[in-house]
Amino acid sequence: MAVNLNSRAMKKSIVFILLIGLFVGCEKQLQDETPIPEVTTESESSLKIIAPCTVDLILKNYDVVGTVTSTLNDDFDEITITYEITDLNYCMKETNLDVQADPSNFPVGNNGNPKPNLYAYGATFQCGTLWSQVVDLTTINGYVIGDRIYIAAATLVKDTKPEYAWGEGTSFPGPKFGMYFYCNPPPCLGISSFDYGGQTYTTVEIGEQCWMKENLNIGTRIVALNNDQTNNGTIEKYCYDDDENNCDLYGGLYQWNEMMQYTTQEGAQGICPAGWHVPTDTDWKVLEGTVDCCYGVGNPEWDGTGFRGYDAGYRLKTTYGWSKWNGNDLFGFSALPGGYYRGHFYGVFSGKTYYGFWWTSTSEYYYPEVCRGGRDLSYFYNGIRRYQRSKHKGHSVRCIKD
Repeated sequence: MAVNLNSRAMKKSIVFILLIGLFVGCEKQLQDETPIPEVTTESESSLKIIAPCTVDLILKNYDVVGTVTSTLNDDFDEITITYEITDLNYCMKETNLDVQADPSNFPVGNNGNPKPNLYAYGATFQCGTLWSQVVDLTTINGYVIGDRIYIAAATLVKDTKPEYAWGEGTSFPGPKFGMYFYCNPPPCLGISSFDYGGQTYTTVEIGEQCWMKENLNIGTRIVALNNDQTNNGTIEKYCYDDDENNCDLYGGLYQWNEMMQYTTQEGAQGICPAGWHVPTDTDWKVLEGTVDCCYGVGNPEWDGTGFRGYDAGYRLKTTYGWSKWNGNDLFGFSALPGGYYRGHFYGVFSGKTYYGFWWTSTSEYYYPEVCRGGRDLSYFYNGIRRYQRSKHKGHSVRCIKD
């Protein structure tokens, strides 16, 4: 199935704005010396819960006609799911709802298309705009208290002719339109958060991977102009526009060698905490295939360069903070547009609120000064760009669990 996510954005006027932050200065300034830190505490959590959340009810052309809100009770054994039509040109003729502990248990045909007429819950209307259903989760096959649950929410709506609207999420494998979702993606099992270098980081489980939910912000800030980060026993970082507040929001910007702590070993710990590592090119490919609607893990689409995939970038970007066309952060990765440091030959920063750039630990074999498989998310594209990048640039770092 192919759904044009860009169509919604392209209905708006397109304005190209280039944001370039310039900094003039040549004095290298070190703040308090920061030794390479250790992980100091770790919070344990065995619950993978969903909290109150709302997703859009969308038609096949991605027009939004309403919302679906899911609210879990305090005992994690009951959920209330509410449909609301917000576009007054439409009303509900029929609702269909199913809840599963395993998405493979949704009723589908041999071709993978959903069969909403076989869903466990629903109602019919003359012309409805609001409907709620309470679901007893203890009746769901395979559900364990606190585990993630999946929701398929469909409604037959009518304007000039009846058509289905679905709660926005992951597409069913068949060629026809249909989706399922879960809300507030859970932390990694046993590691909801941990402290590292004086900051608290949270985690998110995406498929079989455990990622930090924030960009790394560790080390001593140095002034960027004409100053490379060096192998001096202290982690050094750049902050966009040499402003520590930008590091607080977007994380630090690191040159490749500093991030890797001066090894070229793919998958090295680098400046990540113990038990974590700098993601490899392959780690990113798995993430991309897990979150994309239409190109799964192992698809050759991810071996290409430039912008790849259909909507993986849209699903990884935050719902706020981008200059145009935020994402939906469907999997809780929460990628922000922190821009990048252009390199010591330029001494300037660029791209904040427009782009986010992340390193991998994969070096280019034939060109050792180049990182192979760097990633970039853009305000203007729904895919994810894969590219070769000079190691002198300063990019964000997101760690992945060993």
